[in-house]
Amino acid sequence: MRLPSPNKVLALIVVFGVTGEVFVLTRHGQLHAGTHPPLHDRLPRGIHLRGTVVDGHADNDAGPDALTSNDQLNNDVPPEPVARNASRVARPFYDAGLRPALRPPPEAFLPPGEPVLDGAGEYIPRAHRQDPRSLGEGVEGRGVYEERQQPYLPFPQLVPLPELLKRWPPDEPDIPDIPGLKDGSLEVLDYSNITERARADWLRWNEVPFKLINVPAIDETARKWSSDQYMLDRFGDELQKVTTSKSNHFRFYRLRGARGRSARSPGFRPPTGDQMMTFGQWLDKAKAAENQDVESDHYYLQLNSVGRKRWILDDLTVFRPQKSFFVADPRGNRGSNCRFGARGITASNHWDGGRNFVTILRGAKRYILLPPSQCPSVYLYPNDHPERRHSSNDWSQLNLTTHPLMAQAMATEVVLTAGEALYIPSYWFHYIISTGVSFQCNTRSGNGFRGRDDLYKCGEVPNPLANIKR
Repeated sequence: MRLPSPNKVLALIVVFGVTGEVFVLTRHGQLHAGTHPPLHDRLPRGIHLRGTVVDGHADNDAGPDALTSNDQLNNDVPPEPVARNASRVARPFYDAGLRPALRPPPEAFLPPGEPVLDGAGEYIPRAHRQDPRSLGEGVEGRGVYEERQQPYLPFPQLVPLPELLKRWPPDEPDIPDIPGLKDGSLEVLDYSNITERARADWLRWNEVPFKLINVPAIDETARKWSSDQYMLDRFGDELQKVTTSKSNHFRFYRLRGARGRSARSPGFRPPTGDQMMTFGQWLDKAKAAENQDVESDHYYLQLNSVGRKRWILDDLTVFRPQKSFFVADPRGNRGSNCRFGARGITASNHWDGGRNFVTILRGAKRYILLPPSQCPSVYLYPNDHPERRHSSNDWSQLNLTTHPLMAQAMATEVVLTAGEALYIPSYWFHYIISTGVSFQCNTRSGNGFRGRDDLYKCGEVPNPLANIKR
């Protein structure tokens, strides 16, 4: 970027945050913005960007007060409109607080014609991208801030959870013939279409789940992994630790809590066990499960793309720990986790903190999704329990007498098949059922803001404002 002369510079502000750009504020209130690739969510706590960018400069009415601290703002009320000159194109600043008023894609800061790095590592001219101000509700008029009650894009349409579970019982994994069931209420977007990929990026910034199709790298991996012989060659004869259960229900636990405390629960017995076997032996058991009752031994292979499993990222290149559409923050990425399941295997309802991209590389899985606001209705274990972050009741045997708040829970669902990807935002609850032999991989990168306050109110996470220096 071209910086103004030193005698005109009022302050140099380096923002490693939602945009990752360098801003130079001059004496005249002009803001010069650099064009470095965005680095999401690295803005120091307590800093809040306020104002608009007009033709690459800050609106003069914003002035040096464009930087304020979170403790001066009501997080539920967006900043006041500051753009005054309607003849110039205004693009909104990011609100880097916990409740952003607007979250346009990062290229909203770039001047016209500036190349933008997409998820496949290709540069696409800005002119070929859809105007982010027209990508959905939640951005109004010319992109200036407006008083509004809902600062983010709305979530997909939700329905009562008991209705979903009754319509398609979890212990009946065969996909029923119900119109619209596979996609549910999620948007289904074509990654190979530039406009639809821009829409997906916009939804991801707003922490809204969506389904993605036609990702060439994922399609190629799904083609490879559909071959038993290919997978047997990849795994070889190395023994794998396989999780076992006496039924199709898998409940996960940690004997040391995520907050560094030893989990405490008198009389706790681990709900699952472990067994060593080769991938070939596991695959034989998974195929045999096609004709087994749910109340029988089930085997679930879980592994990470580290050590001898690094070949996973040789195949699944879009999940490599580098800045991309699928990995928003490489610093918060710990590789790819893969789950190899069988018919009927169910992962109990839980939430994860990281932004989560999931893909199916063989078979299909059903995902029941609930936003963080549903936390009070899903009966989570206490934080000092080995199964913290997970629901304590069996959703396949839903009992509204013993768990009456479940009647209030609102959810949506989607079926993901080979080659498709699903974005699960931070803190969203998900309950997963495998409809047959299935290979799933996912990658997480960094934590989002939206929904964290809901989990705080529910007692699941510390105060989101606790680390802000006042």
